[in-house]
Parts: sequence; C-alpha cells; structure tokens
Amino acid sequence: MKFIELSKNLSNLAPVYLISGEDRYLCYGALNQIQTAMNLSMPELNSIKLSQVDAEQIVTASNVFPFVDAKRLVIVDNYCPKANDKKQKEIIERYLSEPMQSTVLVFFNLDDDSFFRNYKDKIVHIDCNKLEPASIINYIIKTFEKNNINCPSNVANLIDMYCLSDMQRITGEIDKIVSYLGNGGTVTEKIVDSLVVQDKEYQIFSLTEYIAKNDSARALDLVDVLGRKGNLSILASLYNAYRRLLYVCISPYSEQELSKMLGVKEFAIKMMKNQIRIYTPKKLKKIVDYLEELESGIKKGKVKEDITAKLAVIQILKIRNS
Repeated sequence: MKFIELSKNLSNLAPVYLISGEDRYLCYGALNQIQTAMNLSMPELNSIKLSQVDAEQIVTASNVFPFVDAKRLVIVDNYCPKANDKKQKEIIERYLSEPMQSTVLVFFNLDDDSFFRNYKDKIVHIDCNKLEPASIINYIIKTFEKNNINCPSNVANLIDMYCLSDMQRITGEIDKIVSYLGNGGTVTEKIVDSLVVQDKEYQIFSLTEYIAKNDSARALDLVDVLGRKGNLSILASLYNAYRRLLYVCISPYSEQELSKMLGVKEFAIKMMKNQIRIYTPKKLKKIVDYLEELESGIKKGKVKEDITAKLAVIQILKIRNS
C-alpha cells in the first residue's frame, strides 16, 4: 500500500503493519495516522514502543489484552534480525499466521526492511518511498487551498523540484510561504525563487542545465552565487553530475532501473536524458576526465581552488560547443 492510500484504509485497522521507505517524513506521517485512527483513551496502558528486542519479546508484548480501549498498539523500531536466524523467523512466522486481533503491531523500519521481504503478503506494508511528482504537486496545491491560497501547478512543480521531492522540506517551505502571504493570495514563481531554499543537488542540476543550453552568463552567475554561499564543493558536485550523465548516456537500462542504480527518482533520469541529447558519449567522457584532472591538480597544489569552478564551467562550455 502506498502512503497516499493509507488514510482511506484505516477504518478497519489491520493486526500487523510494516512502515518503511526512504522518505522519513512519510514514515512518521504513516505512524501518526495509525495512532490517530486508534484514538486510544488510555495510551499509557495500551501503547508500547520497543527497540532492540527479539521476537519473543515482540510476541509477548503483542499478546497482552488492552485495558478499556478496544485495541492495543505495539510499535517495534527497526526489527531486522540476521537472515540466517531461524529461531526469530519461526517465532515471527507463527505470530503472523495467527496474530492477536486486539493488537495493532507496527514494525517501524526506517533503516532496513529486508527481513520482511517474504512476509509482505502476511502484513500490510505501507510504502513510504518518495511520492510521484503528480501526487506531490496535488498535495502542495491542496495544502495551499486550505489556507485560501492559489498555487498554479507549474509553481507547485517548481517547489517540488527545488526540494527534490523531500516531503519534510516541502512542508516546511509551504509553511514559510503561507506565513509570507497570510490568509489569501497567489503563489508565484518569483515568490518561490525568493523564499524557497533550493536543494544543493537541484542547484547543480540548474548549473548543468544552463551549460547544456549554452547560457554561459547564467551559468557563471550561478557559480558566483554558490561560491558566496560557501557550503558546496562545486567542482566535486559537477564531477558527480557529469559522471552520472555519462552513465545514463551509455547505459542500456530503463529509466526505472537507472533510478534504482543511481539512487534518484525517475523524473531526475528523464531530466538527465533531456540534457544528454546535445552531448555525445565522447564529449561527456572528455568532460568527466577534465574535471577529474582538475580536481587532482587542486590536491597537488597546481591549481587554486577558488578559481577552479569558473574555469571548469568555461572549459565544459568549450567542449560542449566543439
């Protein structure tokens, strides 16, 4: 079950849930929704959180009847025993085959859910991986609407891109814009540009996009801005970005496979593919080799670090136009 489907499925609580995924904001949001749906009148007696426990302790806690409330909540943090631990498997399998119906057992696995790979048909798995852009854009628009604020879809998309689909950052930026506009108004691109802090990775994508479009003035201006902020190694980030572009360019894998291999969303792969249309694999390889050589020169003291970013952009533009 995707996170966005959870709220519609909480009228009849399941006996066992697994919450996992890369977006921690969604993970905590899913847990909060389950806790709210249970509406415990005596949480101090009917709710328990366990960590660093074994299967026997989990089952013991789960097999306790609730007091006054209809249900009891048991939350287990990051339970993931070794794959070859047969005893743990047997105990958990036995419980999953006949779970306590008055208990809602939640495995809250932020770090690793591999233990449950073969049990996801016996539990309700809440997938908290990053949402698709369409879902995020809809969330942004609806959230602004609750504050009588209009947000066009293209502006909502800009907020999503600046935050790289990180829901925690998106929520924080929405709150900031709501505070700025008050109760009413319209969110514009200008407001987003002035208020929303762009993710570092998105800033580097913007830089490579300007280079791809042969917009040297904006590319060099952005280098100046990033240099003044002083919180980003521009050269190292450029090297990683072009190495990734080269990989996407020569790889035979699908967008979905590439997104998993590179640890980015599929829409990021699509944006990369738009950029590489103006490059040949040979040019991308030449850029990657140049950036690697430049970074080596800094380490050896042959090149001053404070001027390398602009030098790199100028040289990449020359390679692009060659």
